[in-house]
Amino acid sequence: MKKPFGGIVLDTAFRLIVPFSLVYGVYVLIFGEAGPGGGFQAGALLSIGVVLSRLIMGDQASFNISIKNSLVLAGVGTFIYAATGWLAML
Repeated sequence: MKKPFGGIVLDTAFRLIVPFSLVYGVYVLIFGEAGPGGGFQAGALLSIGVVLSRLIMGDQASFNISIKNSLVLAGVGTFIYAATGWLAML
């Protein structure tokens, strides 16, 4: 989305909801290992903050990541996942 979406009500709701969802997502990520699906729920909460930011703010969103950086992050994440499995087998 190139153009921002919404008005003053949507912007105000965005400014209230997104910080709380991001903080709660980090909390679940850190302390959610005891509950079932803790990591998945944390990822879902953190992605909600990024998606809402992109939908509401458009290109001015502070969470925009370039395609090159996102590919690098995806590769690093895949490497960490595979390395953890290989390390456990060794």
